[in-house]
Amino acid sequence: MIMNTNTTDELEMLRKELSAFKERLVKQVTVGDKMLRKAMHSKIMWIRNCNVYITVAGLIMLPLVAATVYLFTHSLLLTMTLCIGAIAEALYNAINTRGMKDLSTGALLATSRRMLRFKRNEKLAMAIEVPALIVWLALLTFCMFRNHSGNAQMLSSIYVMLVGFVLGLVFFAWMFRKEMRLINETVKEIEEFTEQ
Repeated sequence: MIMNTNTTDELEMLRKELSAFKERLVKQVTVGDKMLRKAMHSKIMWIRNCNVYITVAGLIMLPLVAATVYLFTHSLLLTMTLCIGAIAEALYNAINTRGMKDLSTGALLATSRRMLRFKRNEKLAMAIEVPALIVWLALLTFCMFRNHSGNAQMLSSIYVMLVGFVLGLVFFAWMFRKEMRLINETVKEIEEFTEQ
């Protein structure tokens, strides 16, 4: 009987230790989940805010840039192409970043899939935008030099504008690379957390 009581006491003690271990494990997973979501939220919000701010700045600057392009080229086609492209990019950014603010509060696997879809959309957009922009810049340069070949002051303004466009392309390439890196980090963190 004494041996049976000792065994029962030991089993009861093991049950208490097991339940205490389970509670600590649940708390640890909850803390890990909260930390992951906080890190994800900051990365996702950087991507979203960067897209939103650049879209707003682009739309605010669009009339000035369009007027400058028309002044230098006297080409309504290039000016309208610029306006249509900028508005299409703004619509694309609004659609692609819709709901990103709430991504870090949802299910982790759904967030991972959404981030991968965002990454695929961004790559596709860049594959379309960069060649189109290069062709547009080549036409712009041709029209500007054709219209102002004898005016030295106007040519220096053209060079400044072209340098501005190139610097803008470099900035967008940097931003794109950072977006892709943040998306890859977020997806990798989610995969590592869900594997545990």
